[in-house]
Parts: sequence; C-alpha cells; structure tokens
Amino acid sequence: MYERLPHLTATNLARNAAAPLAQGARRGGVIEQLRSVTVEEACAWHRSFYKPRHARLIIAGAFD
Repeated sequence: MYERLPHLTATNLARNAAAPLAQGARRGGVIEQLRSVTVEEACAWHRSFYKPRHARLIIAGAFD
C-alpha cells in the first residue's frame, strides 16, 4: 500500500511509535468493541459524521 507514498509510511510509523494503541490494537478499533456496535449506533455515527461539508471529490484519469 505504501510503496508509492514513502512520506505516508514515515508519517504512519512515526505516529504509531509516538502514540501506540493500547493492547496492540489496530487503527479502526478493537475487534471486541466493533462486534458490540449495533446497527442503530453505526447509523447514528454515520449521520453525525458524513455530511456534505466533509466530502471530497477526487477525479483521476484521462478526460477533457
């Protein structure tokens, strides 16, 4: 994933070294906590976070 983005690799490694996650967790959550999330909680979180003001449009490719 990071082959073409060495600066991203360095940033992520530095962040993980400076502030490691508890109990060897991975970014995105601890699996036990993720399993306990209900559909209603996930939908509420999605509604509160994903808003037009947070959107980014990225276009790539050959076009006019």
